[in-house]
Amino acid sequence: MFDIIIGNPPYVVLRLMDEIYKEALKNNFLDLKYYTINISSLFVVASIKMINKTGTILFIINRAVLSNLYDNQTLTQVYQNYK
Repeated sequence: MFDIIIGNPPYVVLRLMDEIYKEALKNNFLDLKYYTINISSLFVVASIKMINKTGTILFIINRAVLSNLYDNQTLTQVYQNYK
């Protein structure tokens, strides 16, 4: 568990990735069911799983992660873990 996570995830859309990479991500992020999301969402979800309850997560991410409907699952996880 970490006290702070800081990052700048790559701006990649999963549907544009090779099938091998998509399958690996799918196997490691079973809780995300929509694979058209931005890969930044996966960084956010992974960070939530690795941060202490009192920790801080800081990311430079595309605003689409916070505003698009397809990232609703990511937003739900953020809100449920950090109210």
